[in-house]
Amino acid sequence: MQYLSELTNPEALERDKALHDELGQLSKYQAEALQKAIFLAFTRDQAMEYDKRAERIGEICRLLSASNLQK
Repeated sequence: MQYLSELTNPEALERDKALHDELGQLSKYQAEALQKAIFLAFTRDQAMEYDKRAERIGEICRLLSASNLQK
């Protein structure tokens, strides 16, 4: 059961918003990288950056999922 205090916890709401914002930005970077990769090959550094962003996207999704389960 959700309590009103859980729904209005400013720290939790701010953290979730920040994670959503970061997820949106990372997803945008990933899409741009894939579009560029169609015409140009990734350099090793670009591929490593892409992989790091993909890992972070997974972390954020897990954090948001856990946060939603607690509500």
